[in-house]
Amino acid sequence: MNQSEAPSIALIGYRGCGKTVVGRLLAERLRGSFLDTDELIVQRAGRSIADIFKEDGEPGFRNREAAAIREAIAQRPTVLSLGGGALLRPAHIDLIRSAATVIYLSAPPEVLFERISHDAKTEDNRPPLTDHEGIEEVRRLLSERDPLYRRAAHQVIDVSRITPSEVVAQILSALNIPKCGTGF
Repeated sequence: MNQSEAPSIALIGYRGCGKTVVGRLLAERLRGSFLDTDELIVQRAGRSIADIFKEDGEPGFRNREAAAIREAIAQRPTVLSLGGGALLRPAHIDLIRSAATVIYLSAPPEVLFERISHDAKTEDNRPPLTDHEGIEEVRRLLSERDPLYRRAAHQVIDVSRITPSEVVAQILSALNIPKCGTGF
């Protein structure tokens, strides 16, 4: 299999699970490229996610997200970080599974809320998505999204009590990739 045929690795999960941090570390370990679909959306739109939600609404954001996913999976092989709501459109699940090995970075709502609360970028980049606040929003959205994440995942890793480096080691082990990583 040549590099253009090699599958990518897609990291999915709720915000705060560490997709971007783990993705960057994993790409570095594999000596490969990394793409974050949220970052791609911001670059293409020239404005923050919060501004896109405010000006275009969630449907406008999700349309941009769909385009970013298609663009990201075309660049194979790569490590991808998908936004927390990327799998809300059912077609994205099959699309991602066909183009990448999908890893769900899972954690309980309390852990995710704690991480989100300590992330300086959260307010600017991640608008509220329900009428609920704080932990209740996380619980509500995670209860809706967890089944989608599990349906899409080839592998689930509980990230609640391990460091990003330990997550990378578990991913490499699950995929039978040597820890010294020689690329895809």
